[in-house]
Amino acid sequence: VPEAYVQAVFAELNRRPRKCLGYKTPYEVHYSKKLHLA
Repeated sequence: VPEAYVQAVFAELNRRPRKCLGYKTPYEVHYSKKLHLA
């Protein structure tokens, strides 16, 4: 499996809203917590 394909799938999954995260994306949750700590 090409690395570019793996990265594309990874990015697509991280942009998908999740019910367990209050319909936010993992990216939004990760970076919002990181920014509040700074």
